[in-house]
Amino acid sequence: MYLSLQGIYWLILIAVSVWLIAIAMTSQARVQQRVQAVCRENGLQWLDQNVVLKSLRLRKRKTAGLYWQRVYQFEFTHTGSHRYKGWLFFDNGRHVHTELQPWHLD
Repeated sequence: MYLSLQGIYWLILIAVSVWLIAIAMTSQARVQQRVQAVCRENGLQWLDQNVVLKSLRLRKRKTAGLYWQRVYQFEFTHTGSHRYKGWLFFDNGRHVHTELQPWHLD
């Protein structure tokens, strides 16, 4: 059995696609674990158990060169009556920063 050049291209495309999906699923699980930890540390409730990738940027740092920055958004509540947003910042897959909207202490 011989593969044509076009067949080889398709196999490579499928393999790369599967690899990227596997990476995305792994990073999504890691982000969800981090959101749970942030909410637990701050006495908050994570709403909808949902995390959304808000931005993916190629950034440049003077010392480290190019890197990928991902920003994920989630929603949380403190009392259950209001929704607030939070953001997790990841540089090359490493959590570097968390931002939470100020919430009311009802």
